[in-house]
Amino acid sequence: MSDNLPEAVIAEILYKLPTKCLLKCTSVCKSWYFVIKSCNFISTHLIKTLSSNKTPQFLIHNRCFLPEPEVEYSPEAEVPYFSECEFQYSLHFDNKEFKQYMPLHFPFKQFRVAGSCNGLVCLVCGTHSGSVNELSQLILWNPSIGKFLNLPKPNFMHDYSKNYYGFDDGLFGFGFDSRTHDYRVLRIMTSQTTSNIAPEIKAELYSLNADCWEDITQITPKYYWIEDELSVPAFVNGALHFFVIPQIEGNNSAKSLIVAFDVKDKVFREIVLPECLSIQHASYLSYLSLKVYKKSSIAIVCTDLNNQQYQSIWLMKEYGVIGSWVKLAMVGGIPRVLGFRDDGEILVQFSHGPIVSSQNVETELIKNLVTLSGCPAYHAVYAHSYLESLALLDRGNVLCKVNEDTRFPTDTTGQSEVKQAKTCNCVLQDLESMGHSF
Repeated sequence: MSDNLPEAVIAEILYKLPTKCLLKCTSVCKSWYFVIKSCNFISTHLIKTLSSNKTPQFLIHNRCFLPEPEVEYSPEAEVPYFSECEFQYSLHFDNKEFKQYMPLHFPFKQFRVAGSCNGLVCLVCGTHSGSVNELSQLILWNPSIGKFLNLPKPNFMHDYSKNYYGFDDGLFGFGFDSRTHDYRVLRIMTSQTTSNIAPEIKAELYSLNADCWEDITQITPKYYWIEDELSVPAFVNGALHFFVIPQIEGNNSAKSLIVAFDVKDKVFREIVLPECLSIQHASYLSYLSLKVYKKSSIAIVCTDLNNQQYQSIWLMKEYGVIGSWVKLAMVGGIPRVLGFRDDGEILVQFSHGPIVSSQNVETELIKNLVTLSGCPAYHAVYAHSYLESLALLDRGNVLCKVNEDTRFPTDTTGQSEVKQAKTCNCVLQDLESMGHSF
C-alpha cells in the first residue's frame, strides 16, 4: 500500500498516530523507519501532538521507604543499617479514572527529577563521595520509547573547599524553546565563603541541539536562589520559575519574589509575590513550592507554619499580572499537593500514604484515584505532567524494552510479510479509533 503513496502523504498519515504505534511502524519497512526517525518528522509530530486534544498524562514517581532491619549495625553486615528505598514509576492518563497507561522500568537508583517537558524527563543521578570537582550524572530520559541520553559535563564543577549551600551540584531547571525546537537545561551554582559576603553566582545553559553548555553567568541576577528537593521549577509560558531573595547591598530587608527565566530569549524577569507570602527569610521559603496551573499560569503551595496539617494554594489568575493573585484553596489532612490536573482539580497525597487523590477546588470533594504498591511504611510521591513524544528516537541509548509490542527495533531488514501485515492492520485500527477513515 505504501509503495503507491507519496512520502508526504505517508508522513501525514503517520503524524496522526500515537507514539506506541509509531514504534511498531518503524518495523514495517525501511522507508517508514527512516521517515519516522528523521528530525523533521519528530519535531512535526510533537507540534501536532501539542495542538491536539489528546488526554494528558502524569509521570508518577513513588519513592517508597522500607523499614530499617531490626539488627544491630555492623560494617560487615550484609543488610544495610539505613532504610532502603524502593523506586516505582508509572504513566497515568489524566482522565476520570486516572488509569495507568504503563509501568516504567528505570534502573538508576539515586536521582532527582529536574523537570519534565514535551516527552523528556531531566534527571540528576548519582551521589557524591565528597571529592573536589565531582558532579553527578545528568540524563535526559524518554520513558515512552525507553531511551536516554547522557549529557556532557557542565563547565563548572562543585568545589568543596567553598561553603556551598543547597544541592551540591547546583539548582536545575528544564524547559523547551518552541522557536528552535530545542530542549534546554538551566544550572545555577551559588557559593558563600562567609556570612558577610554575598554569594557567588555561576550559571550555564545546556542546549540539546548544540549538545553543549553555554556560560550565562554574566546575565544571571545576583539572587539568593532557593532550592527545594520536593519540587521542581515550574515551566510555563516558555519560562522557568524559581523563588529567590534579591541581594541588595546595605539592605537586609529585601523581600522574596519569583524570578522567571525565558529559555528562548535567555532573559530573567521578576514576579512579585502576594504580600502575605513575601517574606525575608530563606528558611520560610522552604515551605513554599511552585506548580503549573492549567498549562497557562503558576500557583504557590504554602505549608502553614503554625499547623502543618494544612496547605494553602495561591493562584495567579492572569499570568504576569501582579494584582491577579488569589487564594484558591486550603487543603487539610497533612497533605502534599503534587500538582494540578487538566480540569483544575488538585492532585494530592495525604499523610505520606500510598494513595493519590484528587480534590475539587470548589466543592472540596476528595476522590481517591490510585493506590500505589510498595511497602506500607512511608511514601514520597511526585507527579510530573507528561506528554508522549518521539524525542531522542534519532539519538541516545536504548534503556530497556517498553514492552514486547513497542520495542525499538535494532534491525529493520528481513521483516516477514505476516508481521508487516499485522503492523499495517494495527495502524489502520488506531486511525479508525481516532476517527479517521481511508
